[in-house]
Amino acid sequence: YARGIANEALFILSLQPEGDPVADKASKFCETYDIYSEKLAARGLRCGILVQATIGHGPTMTQRAKMQPLVGMLDGKEYHTVCPYDENFRAYIEKSMATLTKRHPSTLMVDDDFRLFARGCRGCACPKHLEEIGKRAGRSFTREELLEVMNGTGAEAQRIVDIFYETQIDSLVGAARAMRRGIDSVDPDQDVLS
Repeated sequence: YARGIANEALFILSLQPEGDPVADKASKFCETYDIYSEKLAARGLRCGILVQATIGHGPTMTQRAKMQPLVGMLDGKEYHTVCPYDENFRAYIEKSMATLTKRHPSTLMVDDDFRLFARGCRGCACPKHLEEIGKRAGRSFTREELLEVMNGTGAEAQRIVDIFYETQIDSLVGAARAMRRGIDSVDPDQDVLS
């Protein structure tokens, strides 16, 4: 800090939901954050928070939360990652972000686990996504049927590919809005980096 290499401390907090009922990780992590940020602030150092996991990077959790897991588009596997369409996840992350914002961190940053396309499984094909894709396409699909159509050619294949991408983006945007609602409920001026 004194040599200008870093300008603040970012505390790494993983909020990937876990447990039944889901653990209030934000409050627990903030107990430690409060102790250290106060000591660093007394030395004139800024303190921020890196939300290192929201939907999750994919490591095995001790006890999964009762939320819709991501189902890989390519492989059909259930990952230890939460689908951002899940309303329980959105409520959880909204509350968690409000808890963090009450600390008024100098920076609030969301890590790169908040993504769907850039995973080896190439997106989510869970029941929530398949239902939404079906509504928009005017017909229902299994994951395998959807993959087959998307691997095809022509206007219909491209239309379904576009719908698939739209639902992936919309699920993330909806979860991001939930995060922002939590932040705004405490401090509408809090910036978030991603």
